[in-house]
Amino acid sequence: MLLQFADLKAFAEQVAARLRVSAETSAGASFRQRAFVATHLVLGVLPFGVLPVLLALGRAPSALDLAAFALSVAPILIALQLSRSGDLDRACALSAVAFASFATCVGASQGGLASAATAWLALPR
Repeated sequence: MLLQFADLKAFAEQVAARLRVSAETSAGASFRQRAFVATHLVLGVLPFGVLPVLLALGRAPSALDLAAFALSVAPILIALQLSRSGDLDRACALSAVAFASFATCVGASQGGLASAATAWLALPR
């Protein structure tokens, strides 16, 4: 089921209501924080939809697979940290570290440096 425009608008209003007041000092800063929190909440929820399919179709997950899953859920925690602190620079740094760690876990579980996941490390964040 696709999200309706009204659902997206309600979600955006909920995100805006949860941000710190200090983010409202600048319209640009407020927009960047709302966009960061909204995208990270959506990206953090996606693994929960994929996990049952992977468990049903694949093998039992290894420790690296579980670490990659935990790191793929990290954007939710980063978004919560941003909504409480209002520090976008710190949230961006945490997001970059989580993404690099996720790519490292995926690469290690899929063949090390020969894995296609190593190309993810070069993506700009």
